[in-house]
Amino acid sequence: MKKYGKKYAPWLLFLFVAACLLTSTAAALPDSGAAASVPQAELEQALEEAIFRRRDGTPADVSQYNLTEEQLAPVTAGVLADNYADALVTVSYDSAGANSVSAMDVEMDSTLSMALDELDQINENSPEPMGGPELQTVYAHYAELQAYYESEPEYFGLPCPYFTSKDTETSPIGAILAVAGIPQAAIDAGDSRTIQQVDQIILGFTDALRGYVAEYGDALLAARDRALSHLDSNMTAAEKLLVLNDWLAGSCTFDMSAVTTGEEPTDMIGSTAFGALVKQNCACLGYSAAYVYLVQCAFPEIYQNGDGSWKTKEEVNGGENPAYLIDFVKIIWDADVSILGEESHFGEPHFFNAVKLDGKWYYADPCYSDISVQCIGRNRVETDGNLSHLYFLCSDPTMREWYRGNFKTIDTLYQELAVHDEYEDAWFTDAAGPVSYDDDYWYYVKNQSTLEQISPTEAHYNQVPDQLVARPRTLTDPLSTAGETVLLDYATGQGATTGGAAVTSELVQNEYLLFQAYAEKYPSLAHSLALYRNALYFNTSNKILKYDLHSGAVSLVKEYNRVSAVRDTSNPFPGQSFSVVPEGSADIAHTVFNPPPRRPLSQGRRQAVRPGRHQFLPYL
Repeated sequence: MKKYGKKYAPWLLFLFVAACLLTSTAAALPDSGAAASVPQAELEQALEEAIFRRRDGTPADVSQYNLTEEQLAPVTAGVLADNYADALVTVSYDSAGANSVSAMDVEMDSTLSMALDELDQINENSPEPMGGPELQTVYAHYAELQAYYESEPEYFGLPCPYFTSKDTETSPIGAILAVAGIPQAAIDAGDSRTIQQVDQIILGFTDALRGYVAEYGDALLAARDRALSHLDSNMTAAEKLLVLNDWLAGSCTFDMSAVTTGEEPTDMIGSTAFGALVKQNCACLGYSAAYVYLVQCAFPEIYQNGDGSWKTKEEVNGGENPAYLIDFVKIIWDADVSILGEESHFGEPHFFNAVKLDGKWYYADPCYSDISVQCIGRNRVETDGNLSHLYFLCSDPTMREWYRGNFKTIDTLYQELAVHDEYEDAWFTDAAGPVSYDDDYWYYVKNQSTLEQISPTEAHYNQVPDQLVARPRTLTDPLSTAGETVLLDYATGQGATTGGAAVTSELVQNEYLLFQAYAEKYPSLAHSLALYRNALYFNTSNKILKYDLHSGAVSLVKEYNRVSAVRDTSNPFPGQSFSVVPEGSADIAHTVFNPPPRRPLSQGRRQAVRPGRHQFLPYL
């Protein structure tokens, strides 16, 4: 019998054939006494047909073989193992009498069943459809992929309902094509990939996942642990989601190469959590996959057993009241846009997430939170510290209104569930840039623009003065601002410490006037902050300033009057191709005097301040 996915040495095959010819053309099953000899190849083929190709939910008649369960069970187990389905298919037997099995009941994993249905359809639409044995090999290749993926939750987390539900437009095979970077138009066409091509994609996906685990598995777990280290037991579920959202934005860069070149990616890692967490460069699906993985790891009480082992997808996703907290959502754009100065029609998908808090569903888009100025405003590239929270915990109706007239469909399981908008008025919605914290306070730059002044689809800098704000962590009502302290108002230079001492800084007031001048020239500039050793570091014009949390004193840390950069010409996206080099370096290609502000960035209270990319680089 063929062992799918395995290769045997030719001499072993020769010995097997010779042995069959010398003995009998009908290899008999072990006889328990009353059973007749049955050709094993015929029985195995019949079992494959009953298990993998019938799929109608009715018992399969096997009475003609006159076999006992003792005889039939090991052959069935062999067929399942050969097709990598022993963990995906359950078989039980109906006995007509004491010595024979009349029928076989097959219970197949719903995801596998959906995938096999898709493969059948693809095969029918292919110019050269495969026959039964060939198609069975493709079935086995897919089952191997699914079985491997679900056997490694430590690296992949648990499967989400989105890709396995019959109520979404994206199916298991469609998910593989999406990860592989197949254009949405090709997926919609249905007949743009032959069964032979899909088979190769499945094989490549399996090899890629195994390779990622082997080569990057330890790095992925280390990145996961770094992310989770920023959570603590005093955080609410919403606050944990916020911290992970901001951490991911600060750790990952959006990969514009596919958009720039218009070519299908040669490596699918950018559409996986490995791309986001290890390579730190990925597509929107990579952001969403990484957020799913981190959230699942952050809530072990939902996704894991007491001993640290992972629960099954049936335990978490199944039942009348499933426990899972996060899923995928896909929007398919239908818009006329300008990409790199060229007008074109954009019809590709964008992935984001649905999250559950206190039994209610909301949308969270960690990708657009990070890159709104780059992919929404399209007036500069992503820079460290430029982070919007408009896309965090919003409702389905709100998102549809934002994108009205520019999308074809939103493929979601939560249109009727994600209708709650209370978090759209939460304190973090006003936070410009990442939120920092210590044991007592959240610290953030408060943008005082109203939602009516901010367009989620047109990123720009608002001229309303920002404020440095401290928010008590004991304040768990996200809609309340009671107890918040304005540490510093950028326009007036005045504020107070959390202890109540007044703060006045002419330096901040003067720098804000300079910042406004920069903002009129360069779009989408913004303030952000970072917490380090009891001080807040924040950007103004071309300077980084320090606010001492004890005294309220403001001092100059760094002034950038001359900055030089080199360009990596191999990067197909010019805006992300520059990096700063020391003065006097032979690699200097560009020098800018009195450049726009740098953004400081911290990834948590235990991290050092790291200055972000100079904001002038996207304009060179």
